[in-house]
Amino acid sequence: MSRNRDAGEALVTREDVANARDRIDDVVHRTPLDTSRTFAEMSGADSIGLKLENVQRTGSFKIRGAYNTMAQLSDAEREVGVIASSAGNHAQGVALAGDLLDIETTIVVPEVTPAAKIEATRGYGAEVVVEGDIYERSYEYALERAEETGETFVHPFDDADVVAGQGTIGLELLEQYPSIDTVLVAIGGGGLISGIGTVLTAAERDIRVIGVQPEGAAHAKPSLEGSEIHELADVDTVAEGIADTRMLETTFEIAREVVDDVVSVSDREIAAGVTLLAERAKTVAESAGAAPLAAALSDDLAL
Repeated sequence: MSRNRDAGEALVTREDVANARDRIDDVVHRTPLDTSRTFAEMSGADSIGLKLENVQRTGSFKIRGAYNTMAQLSDAEREVGVIASSAGNHAQGVALAGDLLDIETTIVVPEVTPAAKIEATRGYGAEVVVEGDIYERSYEYALERAEETGETFVHPFDDADVVAGQGTIGLELLEQYPSIDTVLVAIGGGGLISGIGTVLTAAERDIRVIGVQPEGAAHAKPSLEGSEIHELADVDTVAEGIADTRMLETTFEIAREVVDDVVSVSDREIAAGVTLLAERAKTVAESAGAAPLAAALSDDLAL
């Protein structure tokens, strides 16, 4: 899905995000924002807050965008069903949204997908189709099938309604952390930072929006510093949740307007972030979720 916009009109606005929150408010958790004196001291910042989307339903923010998108489907579209491709969190977000909205969902996953993730997705009621040895083949198959069957394809990031749903985190940040002046957001395909950035750049004061990528999947900085999407031939990182090779048109166009800078962190720094979150914040995060903390603690970033 994507909305039609007049030329020159923003692809996603703060009003879109506010409307998304109205749709998803009774479904998603308003996740906690915990401050950490320890991490503030380690980084040299006055304070550091952790937005704990790892305790969101399905363990990820992805339910926000998936539900916002699927809640707007017409009766006819709901009758036909939804299809998505994912080897991770998006799969479970779409599956849960389908279960809550009584929409049949099909998730296409590559052969390398861990059995536990497949079972978790099936646990939300989705049909899981294993197709292709790599994600790109699963993605292509899902698009081909959607064309044949009329199922609605729910993109993991490159869709205005998905971006608006993820942007609801930005509204919560402003409410939970009024003194916020900088936000660090992991970048994979760019849906999360595009949504959050849309909200924060519309705030009444300056808030820096900084993207964080693994060194082995650092496509965003050259894209946003240039005039076109930069695509990597391959990626190499432990942070599989943000191991994308590029942004796509929607997220690129939004991110170039709302992101102030992009920094990269090593796999070693990311692994240290995972450990610190477990030991000091007593929270379990996947590598992608630990990347922003790794950047905050890096000597290369002044907070």
